[in-house]
Amino acid sequence: MTDSSIHQNPSAVSTDGPSLPPRRPPRRTRRSVLIIDAIANWTITIGGLGVILAVFGIMVFLAEVVWPLFSGSHVIAQSQARLEGAASDVLTEIVDEYRTIVVSVERNGEVTINHLATGRLIKTRKFEIGERKVTAFARTLNGESVAIGFDDGSLRLGRIKIETAILKPSDVPGGLTELGRGDRTDSEAVYSAIEGDQVRRIAVSVDLDEPQPIAPEGTALVALDFRLGGAAERPTRSFVSIDASGAIRLSRLETKRSLLGGISGKATVNSTDLPALPAGTQVASILMTSLADQAYVVDRAGTMIRYDTRATQKPSLAERTRITPEGVGVTTLGFLVGEESIVVGGADGSVNVYFRLQRSGSDTADGFVLVKTHELERHAGEVVAFGASPR
Repeated sequence: MTDSSIHQNPSAVSTDGPSLPPRRPPRRTRRSVLIIDAIANWTITIGGLGVILAVFGIMVFLAEVVWPLFSGSHVIAQSQARLEGAASDVLTEIVDEYRTIVVSVERNGEVTINHLATGRLIKTRKFEIGERKVTAFARTLNGESVAIGFDDGSLRLGRIKIETAILKPSDVPGGLTELGRGDRTDSEAVYSAIEGDQVRRIAVSVDLDEPQPIAPEGTALVALDFRLGGAAERPTRSFVSIDASGAIRLSRLETKRSLLGGISGKATVNSTDLPALPAGTQVASILMTSLADQAYVVDRAGTMIRYDTRATQKPSLAERTRITPEGVGVTTLGFLVGEESIVVGGADGSVNVYFRLQRSGSDTADGFVLVKTHELERHAGEVVAFGASPR
């Protein structure tokens, strides 16, 4: 076969080699897909930047909130007002949570309610104590419950109720007297305009339980502390007291209440005598925990006597220690919230905080000792009063 015959007969060419794939037409991405893809990219980018900015914003906010803790404090504003009708012998004062009124309890049993901002007298109420003379007084931290000791050795528990209600403007009585700073009164309550076109009404009521004999008849109670506890259906009220003879007692008053409301049965008082105070002790203050498992007595010279009352049938004098320098008396004593911190104010203007801590090798009866943990800035004069925030 010649070359020319090959060209003339194409069928004679070998087809045993690999064949090429068929060519496909070129593809084009639709315009809508490109637009969606661009939107997704921008959304992810902007969203990521937004998250980063949000995190930095939170960091700046937290720094702004925390910074005042390190920058010190300063007084923004202050004001003074003389309370109308105020007596010189005030046992305690209570301010409502909205800082609208101040309630003062006086030694003669009168309870005066004043407008805090202006000092104007709103109302005077009274604990009906009869001819008895008040010789000891105690209150709970929030001030709503009080205990009053008398010269005949009896004790009465009472309540100061600051009642708040939100009213519609149409429910506010007419003829109110302006007090200032947007507050008005009808000589029974204080009415304050608040947000949402509403009016806040604040009023005070008081009541006093029947007397309970604590000390021998005719022996005055000279120091007292008081705590609330127990369950709703069986509330307990514990108090520690010292009478004029120097006897110290831990008492618990229990009242049974029906779950449907009301009191079922008579209140009963159980008292336990604690170990006698050292001879010649001049009591300045007394303190007790809510669980009634610890009691603290401070004399005027600055010595604290601590009782361990966890075993109520066998209480012990656990520790006696000095909490102020020699020659410096204690002028005020109290707990902070939680009752772990004991604040001691001195005649030299000092304010110190003590904790009851367990120490191995201590020579106390229960293995705990009082330790000074904080020493605050000294005042120019003696510390005459102390109040702890309930929050």
